[in-house]
Amino acid sequence: NSEQDSTTPPAAREALQSAYEKLEDVAFDRPNDDLPMHFKWLLSNASELASQVAGENAVEWQERSREAKKRIGETLVGRYSAGEAIKIGDDIRRLVRTRPLDENPVLDNSQLQSIRKVADEFQVATFLNTLSLAEFRMGNFQAAIKASEQSIALNRVTSSDGDYPIDLAIIAASQFHLDQFTDAAIYRQRMLDSMALERFRKDAECTEFVTEVEELFGDE
Repeated sequence: NSEQDSTTPPAAREALQSAYEKLEDVAFDRPNDDLPMHFKWLLSNASELASQVAGENAVEWQERSREAKKRIGETLVGRYSAGEAIKIGDDIRRLVRTRPLDENPVLDNSQLQSIRKVADEFQVATFLNTLSLAEFRMGNFQAAIKASEQSIALNRVTSSDGDYPIDLAIIAASQFHLDQFTDAAIYRQRMLDSMALERFRKDAECTEFVTEVEELFGDE
């Protein structure tokens, strides 16, 4: 800690501790059960980091860190860390990114459950999109639609650049498999409209999956 104290600029310490105090104000005014899991994880880790760079106020911040961890610690037991979640997300995405070469399931049950748990705990659009791809590859089309809809909703909170084409593509393809052809055609067009946006036009992953969906539709 002393090494971090000596190398962390005072302005950075103050900014970090101020940010933590804002998190703390939000969290401690609400029941623990009402806090989203990713917010609890953020609060827990921010409290620890703030205490590590606290400098001359280290004792005070260490105590605050202990209080924060005690308050939310029980609900974090058995939960993934951010690093674990990112690794699971990356590993699963590599497996489900492209269509399988044979009829064997692309994931086993434990892998599917792990990405479901990550998406549920963190409620991050990237994880939800990976989950929707996983559910689609496993033939769980209603679950794939639900995850994509959640991903779209979260993306709209943080971005105004248009809906992610893969989310739209998964919905379209899932509806096609469920014989919901009218709705599928609507989402297919939304997918193509998003792909025309500059942000997505040259995205290799989007292009791969949109091509796959277009082949599924054929001349429909």
